[in-house]
Amino acid sequence: EYYRTLAEQFIDKNGFVRYWDESARAPYLWNPDSQIFISYEDPNSIKQKIKYLKEKDLGGVMFWEYTDDYDSQLLDAIYENLN
Repeated sequence: EYYRTLAEQFIDKNGFVRYWDESARAPYLWNPDSQIFISYEDPNSIKQKIKYLKEKDLGGVMFWEYTDDYDSQLLDAIYENLN
């Protein structure tokens, strides 16, 4: 799903509960009734990944698609944490 759709319809809505996977440093959604699992990125997970990028002195960051980034939250998280 697009991040906008997740934010508007699924994150802590419609039976989905947001959880945090500490080892992956990423959020996920779980709906126990439908037994649907959704993993995704959010501003906090991006912050964690950029922290790792800096610790390992890696050369940059990339992502697949941002055209449906909810109010540029993900792109802003990359920009803010790289600077």
